Amino acid sequence: MNEDVAGLAMSGIEKFQTIETKMNSYFLERGRLIHMVMLGMVGQFNVVAIGGVGLAKTMIAEAWYRSINDADFFIKLMNKNLPYDELFGPVDVQEYLVGNYTRKIEGFLPTCHYVILDEGFKANEIQINPTLRCVNEHKFTNGNVEVDVPLRSLLVASNEKPQTSALQAFWSRMLGRIEVHPISDNSSFMEMLNRDGGLPEYGSVGLTLQEVDAVHEMSKLIEVPEEIGHALWQIRQKMAEEKVGSMDDRKAVWLVNKLLRVEALMSGSSTVKLDHLAVLADSIWENLGEQATIAKILGEVCGHSDTKGEEVLKQAQEILDYTKQKHADVSKNDPGAFAEIAKDCTVSLTELLDKTKDEVKTAIGRKKGLIVDREAKIADMVIQIELLLTGAK
Repeated sequence: MNEDVAGLAMSGIEKFQTIETKMNSYFLERGRLIHMVMLGMVGQFNVVAIGGVGLAKTMIAEAWYRSINDADFFIKLMNKNLPYDELFGPVDVQEYLVGNYTRKIEGFLPTCHYVILDEGFKANEIQINPTLRCVNEHKFTNGNVEVDVPLRSLLVASNEKPQTSALQAFWSRMLGRIEVHPISDNSSFMEMLNRDGGLPEYGSVGLTLQEVDAVHEMSKLIEVPEEIGHALWQIRQKMAEEKVGSMDDRKAVWLVNKLLRVEALMSGSSTVKLDHLAVLADSIWENLGEQATIAKILGEVCGHSDTKGEEVLKQAQEILDYTKQKHADVSKNDPGAFAEIAKDCTVSLTELLDKTKDEVKTAIGRKKGLIVDREAKIADMVIQIELLLTGAK
């Protein structure tokens, strides 16, 4: 990356951070949506926001998209009866009269950098198929001419998931997925009442399309260590076991190149780290209600938690406590009986220890540290039982 592009990128990152801070102050309890829309702008991927009416879903995206001074922006409230012309432009009558069927597309979806489709899943197949082509191939057929579509990012706002197969295909292209809820905190609610409800304006920050594109180019330089690939594999396996979420091969590639690299860059890192995988909670769920399970999976794999390990330790502690109780009750009167009990308990603890050692072999990052600590604790429990057997204090 040459110095000029690098300079534009650094300037763009600073301006993005400035705008994000301002938006978080204005739009209360909307940080995840604000952040994901920003990542979509840099990573050039699409976002869906699902939630009831009046939750600022489209307003947040519009505030972001309008903050880029020289970008073209398009927004449309969708419904099944919306005329094709309102998305892709009216027929050019003058050209039609001389036998050319083309549209005046300037200012419509095929010529814009950023697009919002409000109630986007209410679209019909006639509307959605050419939109999919704009999203997937960045092409639009205008008469006999193939037009390059400059689309960087598209946001769909909806109060429901799509129902038809065509819309499911559209849904699958939404890498960012945010479920939006009403404000839940009383103080935030009271503060919101002091807002005028108008669309905030951030054009004065001076973010340009050239800077946005430079940040996108810089994101390609972010390193992705091998442990990130292993983590994604484990996440996919666990999702399959729990029957939640989605991560097909195409999406896995998108997650690395469009989402995780950008998340690392915007958080000030030159390398994708396990901590950055937390953002996947707003990407890999498939059905509403799965988010908690996916968050648990991410915590397990990335080392944010070790829920399974806590259960194993609890089981190991119960075995040790049982052994100690039997030592107090039986060992003096019948040391042989206690020896048999201690032997069985040692076998049970050793099985837990061996399974934990196997986990260490495939664990990564902070999660590996948690499992190593668990291994040490169980090993110490085995020693405690051995000491009870020998009569040591």
